[in-house]
Amino acid sequence: MQKLTQGFLQKSIQNYPKTQNVLQWVCDNKKTIRFRLFSEIELKSINDPLKNINKGLGLVSQQEIQAGSEVFLVSTEKSITGLELVGSDRIKAYEINDSVTKIASKYYEKNPYQFYYIQNVLKIITQLNVHSKFETMQLYPYADYLLKYFLDNANEIPKNPLYWDTNTIKGIYSSYLASLISSTHSQFQSITEDLYNNRLFGFVFQDFCNYMSIVRSRNLNFLPEQPKHFDINSVVIMTPVVDWINHSFQPNCRVTGTYFEHENESYVCVKAIKDILPGEELTLNYGNMPNYDFLMKYGFVNQINEFNEFGLNLNFDNYLEYTSQQFELKQKIFKIQKDFTLDRFVIYQNKINKDLLRTLRIYFISDQDVFNNTEISTYMFNDFDKQISTQNEVQLCKYMINILNQEKQKYIKNRQSTLDYNKIERQDKKGLIIDIDTLNEIHLIQDQNYRNMLHICIEEQIVIDNNIKFFTKMLEKVQ
Repeated sequence: MQKLTQGFLQKSIQNYPKTQNVLQWVCDNKKTIRFRLFSEIELKSINDPLKNINKGLGLVSQQEIQAGSEVFLVSTEKSITGLELVGSDRIKAYEINDSVTKIASKYYEKNPYQFYYIQNVLKIITQLNVHSKFETMQLYPYADYLLKYFLDNANEIPKNPLYWDTNTIKGIYSSYLASLISSTHSQFQSITEDLYNNRLFGFVFQDFCNYMSIVRSRNLNFLPEQPKHFDINSVVIMTPVVDWINHSFQPNCRVTGTYFEHENESYVCVKAIKDILPGEELTLNYGNMPNYDFLMKYGFVNQINEFNEFGLNLNFDNYLEYTSQQFELKQKIFKIQKDFTLDRFVIYQNKINKDLLRTLRIYFISDQDVFNNTEISTYMFNDFDKQISTQNEVQLCKYMINILNQEKQKYIKNRQSTLDYNKIERQDKKGLIIDIDTLNEIHLIQDQNYRNMLHICIEEQIVIDNNIKFFTKMLEKVQ
């Protein structure tokens, strides 16, 4: 184990000298073994020349690793968490806890998951801020490395949209993405002011954005299959070496926590969940979420993402002759359904939203439907998972095809006035632009941030197109 550790340490520092301080600190096992390496791995710069993608640093196996094996362990003593304010005395810790709790409750009082998450993120930011400034602080090597790496690679690695240049922002023709960036910017600005007013920090908005981007992109998710339902019993934690592992929806590793009672020591454990071959990159699943979440948190998008979704507002103003029929019955059904919104739904790229179908069937219940089947008046929301009549099904299909086509035309119209055609011109065929209706040629765009922006916009079009095809086929079957 010690030989593997020394080999990893020496080769990593030789290839990437800026990692020297943090790696020597992590691998310093003189007094207590805080880093345990069980398989030969290598730190490498990960690039995909075919897709024109720079992933930054990653870990690559140099030997065969069997499924179920522990690859390496890192002590939580080398980690930054929201559970412990390292380096703070009791009075200062109380002040920090009190302040971040008040700030988190201001924004997420009614959402306990987000409240717990942002509370812990702010505690990590306090430690990053202090420990990166003073070499005598316990976590200085890690905090200093995180901040310097983020700033030094600003032009090489794509960033989240808060760092996009004006030209990229102007190119956005997705109203949802534009709104998401604007609301995130406003919230970060507001939190910065709250922190300043609580005399907790002395940094400006840009500093807060830097820290927030570092923490959101590097903290571990122990429940990647439930990224939007943060487990209040889990830990928000940033761990060196572990945070070099890149994302995959088909990961070969997972992160767990382990505790050695005889050492009174807790570790973050990276374990293989598949057989890993020599030369294969170690990967973790960062979360089963749509690409705009990946973009806002990590600054990248996935080339293939089955979890993509698109928010759709439903307007029935031109369909009152249908929706006004059996109005009281419809109101009764919707009122019983908890956590339900009538006018905004999510549509998916590769599956249909069953709640949307149920809602549309209810909206288009006619007097004739109830006359033909009196049991409809006793149905609950979930009972509408099947067709109630041919006419009902035809009407909802026509409605959705019309709504989705309207959305599609908005995208086509908006992109004509927002896109910088110099950015999307083909380098190999001057005067021609890339295909902006599919993702087939998007890798030809050299500017990664502009490419990511366009990727999100095109994906939303694809989600719309896929749903148009679904409802068109559905209409053909019932007519």
